[in-house]
Parts: sequence; C-alpha cells; structure tokens
Amino acid sequence: MKTILKLSTFFLLICFSSSCSKEDDNQDIPEAVTHVYAVGHEYNGVNRTAKMWKNGVAAPLTDGTYNAEAKAIYVLGTDVYILIIEETETSLVPILWKNGVKSVLSQGTNSSYAESLFVVNNDVFVAGIEVRNNKYHAVLWKNGIKTSLTDGTNQSGAISVFVANGDVYVAGYEIINNSEYAVLWKNNVKLTLNDAVNSDASSVFVSGNDVYVAGNDHSGANKARIWKNGVPVYLSNGSNDVVATSVFVSGKDVYAFGQEYRKDSRIIKMWKNGVETSISDENEFSYFNSSFVLGNDVYVGGNKNNEPYPSNARIWKNGVPINLTDGTDDANVNGVFVTKN
Repeated sequence: MKTILKLSTFFLLICFSSSCSKEDDNQDIPEAVTHVYAVGHEYNGVNRTAKMWKNGVAAPLTDGTYNAEAKAIYVLGTDVYILIIEETETSLVPILWKNGVKSVLSQGTNSSYAESLFVVNNDVFVAGIEVRNNKYHAVLWKNGIKTSLTDGTNQSGAISVFVANGDVYVAGYEIINNSEYAVLWKNNVKLTLNDAVNSDASSVFVSGNDVYVAGNDHSGANKARIWKNGVPVYLSNGSNDVVATSVFVSGKDVYAFGQEYRKDSRIIKMWKNGVETSISDENEFSYFNSSFVLGNDVYVGGNKNNEPYPSNARIWKNGVPINLTDGTDDANVNGVFVTKN
C-alpha cells in the first residue's frame, strides 16, 4: 500500500506540474469545422462562367471559352464533385468535375442537361435529360454510362437522383397525351405516384423506409406538394402560385423548399413538417434553387434580384442572407452542400 500511495502521489505531482487533466486532453482535439460549398455561375455581360464558392471564397470552374454554369455539387470525404453544363457551338455538354479534373458525360450533336448528382462509395450517379429527335428523354448516368429511363415514346425528364440501401431513385416527369405526370423511378422501373396528372416532381429523398418526393400540382394555380410513399400531401392551397422544388429529411424532420409568386415579390418558402416559413424578405424578388440541412442549421441557395438587374448569388443560413457576389455581375447559386469535419 505504501508503494501505491507513493506512486499515486508522484503521479499527482506530475499532473500538477504539467497541468494534465481531462479538460486539457479535450483541448488537444480540434473542433469540427463547418464548410459551406455553393456552385452556380457569374455573368459579366459577355461570358457566363461556372463558379464555386467555398466558405464565401469564389473559384472559377471554367475559363470562359464557352458559356457555362455549375448545376449541382456533392462532397464525399476530401472529394468534391460538381456538375457543369457548357454551351458549345453545336450542343449543351454535361461535364463532371472531380477535384479539378473534368470528364464529359455526353457530347455530340445531341444536347444534354445534367440536373442532379449523388455519390455513394465509388459510384457517381447523375440524373438529367438528353435531347433526341427534338424530344426530351429522361436519362441516368452511372460512372459515365448512360441509361434511358423511358422508351422514348413520350417526352420526359430526370430532375433528381438519390441512392439508399443500394436502390437508385430518380424523380422527374413524363408527358403523356399532352398531360404532364410526376414520375418516380426506382432502379429504372417507374413507380406510381397517386394523383400525379398535371404535376411534376423535382426532388427525391429517402429516409429509412420512407420515400419523399417534392413537386407541384399545376392543374390550376401551382400548388406545392410532397408525396410520401406515393401519397400526396399539399403544402399550399392555390391562392397564389406556389411550387416545391426540394425535399430534405434530417432526423425526424421533413423539410420542403420552394417559392411563392406574388405580383410584387417572389418569396422563398420552407415547410418544416408542413409548417410554412418565409426564408427571404417578402418584399424582394428572390429565387430558390437548392437546400441543405445540417443539424439545426438550414442552408438555402439561390439569388436576390436587384431591380432591374443583375442578381446577387446568395445563401440564406437560418433565414439570414449571405451575399456571395457584390451585384456588379449577374450571378446565381444552383447547388449547396455543407460538411462538418
């Protein structure tokens, strides 16, 4: 016992002399840092350049040879993936940008649009549209290999992709007999969304066993809605044109985002578990394009239109606007992604 007491006393003396403690140990662990990525474009009146902003610092993604814009971003570990559309002399070309290295998804006489991006493990999924014979065709690229989601009889488009539990979900639309239908494909097979006629689907998110799709009913005034497992729930009543173009699930909370059109303003809207909130100033013309939720923080990307021109690229964090450009050139945010590490 005496030996143990002496050793304990000696250890305590060392601790006091070197200020060792649990608190000190914790101080050696760096705090997690939040990184906010946004992508879009900036137009100087001559060229439209694809841009990325990381924590507010801008970086060009294209050199201005062709008009271009960045459509979406996905960050996985240290890898940053960005979708870019370039307008060449003959067509629109979708490009995947990974850590500065570009690969063309489709090129030739047919224009293609890349709309959405999802990365899991080493697989990169891109949803989009290919123009063939003057028709839009919904397509999905996996690691650069294209698959058509329809037989080409009807016009269609793939707008959003999400991968969960090995299943690939794509939300979009199909035009049948001059009527537009909201569509969800699972592993390239079309699923039924109830009451989908005169509607479109813009976003899909999977949480557990639940599949959420955001879209609109435009049989009269546009009405924002979400489908949960194929069953529609309206978010607006049709008194004004309101659209929902994004859905995001965080924990038990289901968020939808979109905008309301009024005569003298355009307002970015958020619905959290069905409860509506205005994100942007109700007296401004603001445009919504992308959303991301991390913990208790809600990020929204788009622009604020300065009358009459140009627009500021902007992020709203918890409803507080953050300008990414100074309004000299027209600019816009199309995609937002937030990490914490």
